[in-house]
Amino acid sequence: MPTYSFAVGDLRCVVVEDGRAVIPVDNMVRNVPPETWKAALGLGGTSTNEMPFSYNYLYVRMAQHHVLVDAGLGPENPAQDEAFEARYKLRLPKVLRSGSIADHLLAQGVALDEVDWLVITHGDRDHVGGLVDLAGQPVFPRARYVMLREAWEFWNNQQALARWPDFMTSFGRQILPMIRERVTAVEAGVEFLPGFALLPAPGHRPGHAAVSMASAGQELLHVGDTVAHPVFMEHPAWQWAVDSDPAQAQQDREWLLGRAAERGALVVGSHLPFPGVGRLVPLGEGWQWQPLD
Repeated sequence: MPTYSFAVGDLRCVVVEDGRAVIPVDNMVRNVPPETWKAALGLGGTSTNEMPFSYNYLYVRMAQHHVLVDAGLGPENPAQDEAFEARYKLRLPKVLRSGSIADHLLAQGVALDEVDWLVITHGDRDHVGGLVDLAGQPVFPRARYVMLREAWEFWNNQQALARWPDFMTSFGRQILPMIRERVTAVEAGVEFLPGFALLPAPGHRPGHAAVSMASAGQELLHVGDTVAHPVFMEHPAWQWAVDSDPAQAQQDREWLLGRAAERGALVVGSHLPFPGVGRLVPLGEGWQWQPLD
C-alpha cells in the first residue's frame, strides 16, 4: 500500500495506507433521503452504490519524538488474522491489504522501538489492532499510549462496557489490560507534547479524540473517524449511521471542521480517500475538500 509524505512546520509527516475497501452506501445516512445522499456521492465522482474507504494512519517525526496516530488493523497474514480475531475478539472488515503498519514503517526506515508516543483515538479494531501481537507483546515496545481522560474512564467502567456489543468493547477487555501501565490519560486541549493536544469528538465512539498538531505557525488537525467521506464536509449536518451517537457526531464534525477552516489548518482523516490530507474552503452550508497534490 502507498505512503504519502508532507510537512507541517518542523513536523515530518507520513500517511500510511494500511488497507482499502469499498463499502455499500445504502442506509449509511440517517437524516436525508437516500436519493439525496447518493446524488451527492455521484456529483463527487463516486459510485452511487458504494464508496471508497481508506484506512489511513499518520506517523509524525519531531526533533525528539516519533508519534503514531493509531496502530492500524494488525496482522496482515490471513492465518494470523484469524488467530488474532479468535484471541482478542476483534473483528476485521473485508479490506484489501499489502502489509501492516509495522511493515510500512520499517520500509520507511522507522524502527518500531523508535515510536515513543502512540495516540489511541478510539478502540475499534482498525485503530488498535496493531498495538499488540498474538503473544500479547507490544508491537511498539517503547511507546507510551495516550488517550483522552473520557476514553480512559469509559474503558475502565465495566457497567458502561456491558451496555455495548462485545465486539465494540474488546479493546477494553482484551488489549487495554496488557498496556494499561503505559497509558497516559490527558485532558482535552492540554498539550501532552509541544504543540500536540487531543480534542473531544465523542459522537463516533465514547471518548473518541481528534488530534491537534502545531509547529512553526502551521497546524494539522487529525479528525479521526469524525469525517468518513468528503461529502460530510460539504454537508456536515448529514448524520453517518455508523456513529454511536450520530447527532453528537454531527456537532463534533461541525465544530472540528469550522475550527480547522478558521485557523487555516490542514486536515487529515482516517478514512478519507488516500492520502486523506487537504484543506477546507467554505462552500454553502459546509466546506469543499481540496486534497493536497
